[in-house]
Amino acid sequence: MAVMTKAMGAFLILMVFAMQYYIPDFTAEQIAAIVNRSIGSVRKELAGAVDRIKKGDFTRQDMDALQREIEVALAKLAQAEGDITRLQTRLDQSVSQLRRVEGERTRLETETQELKAEIARLKAFDPVKMQAEIDRLSSDLVERILEAKKLEEVLDKIRRTDPVIFFARYQNCGDDILALDVARQRGKDGKPEPLIPTADSSGYTLVRRGFPASSDFKGSSFKFRTDSIYGEEVSHILSENFAAAGDTFAIYLNYLNTQPAQQISTQGPSLAESSCRVRVSVYAGGGTLESGISVSSKNPFNLVGVVRLDEQNRLVAVNTSPTERGWFEHYLQQSACTALTCDPASKQAQSDAFAALQGAYQSRLMRTPSRQITANGEAVTAILGEFRDRFLTGQLTQTALSRLAALAVAPASAGGGAVPDGNAIADATKRLSALGTPPALQREFLARANQGWWTPEEFTRRVNSVAAIQQGAAK
Repeated sequence: MAVMTKAMGAFLILMVFAMQYYIPDFTAEQIAAIVNRSIGSVRKELAGAVDRIKKGDFTRQDMDALQREIEVALAKLAQAEGDITRLQTRLDQSVSQLRRVEGERTRLETETQELKAEIARLKAFDPVKMQAEIDRLSSDLVERILEAKKLEEVLDKIRRTDPVIFFARYQNCGDDILALDVARQRGKDGKPEPLIPTADSSGYTLVRRGFPASSDFKGSSFKFRTDSIYGEEVSHILSENFAAAGDTFAIYLNYLNTQPAQQISTQGPSLAESSCRVRVSVYAGGGTLESGISVSSKNPFNLVGVVRLDEQNRLVAVNTSPTERGWFEHYLQQSACTALTCDPASKQAQSDAFAALQGAYQSRLMRTPSRQITANGEAVTAILGEFRDRFLTGQLTQTALSRLAALAVAPASAGGGAVPDGNAIADATKRLSALGTPPALQREFLARANQGWWTPEEFTRRVNSVAAIQQGAAK
């Protein structure tokens, strides 16, 4: 019996240790069945050992055999636990693989639907319609290529064309405001068209009696400059950046702040009688043309001249016959006219006039007797605000504005100034206040006097000039 028991124990031990080499070939269900049998066998053997111990019916040899059986059962139990761990690993791998399979199935289902849709589209395919669409797209592509080629040619011309710049300047003309305007006639195939347009030729761009309105002239600049040596200078620049060979330009000058003779004594936005010498220059391609002309309020709209770019893109002057000159003058006379030049008594004309003149007032008031002195920009801005309010409400004429601005301008030459004494400042303050001098102008005038801008005699003369302005306005 003992021999049989030992043999059975050895066999079981060999089976336990050999079992692990066969499990990888089993399925998860087979492994689970083997583990369950092993655990059941262990449970049965342990239960038998427990019964025998309770009865106490055993010898020393039986005790040794029982111990060996328990050890074998424990070994089986440990092996079963290892099998359970391997089974869990196999199960996790199966679950992960299952998820991958499910994802692949979803992807295949999506592709299947797409293939079904593509098959349906192909079944509905019309070769004739497809060819017609291909032909249409091909034709459109050819047109786009030709259009791109034309644009490239235009850009190439622009790259090889210098801008045409029109520059007018005049000095010491008081409050006269003169502006350039240019009527442009495009050439044809690089050649000029007839000066007087025909039914088959290009016309001229629009001009107006006022500031230039043509959208072709983006580079417009109107500037005032005050210099102690040269005095005041006003400049107006127009820049044409897309000129081409064969283009013709008729240059006009407009006297903006003019007024009909019967309204000279009213509070219109202009001086009544004045004349100004204007120098006009044209620059293009390294060439320059210059001309001088006198402009007055009696003849406010003037044709300066006509220039063009010849076939070699050179700037040349065009000699005009009396008939041609008359046509250009008539063209301007028939053009649109702004309120500033054609309705000077209107509120709009008043607003436009001040907009044009405030640059001159600002330039005069910002000049100082020397470079060491800096003008108070905020004070000048406040003065201009008072000027605008009183001018637009009819309290001051343009002449009165110009004379009031002269109250605080720097002297013509530096040096010789002195700070007035306290009595002179107090008397001037009282008189200016009584005369209704704009407050900001009065403050800045006295501040500059305290910096010694003028001689005592000049200071007194300027204070007296305000009374003269009030007397002139009363008349």
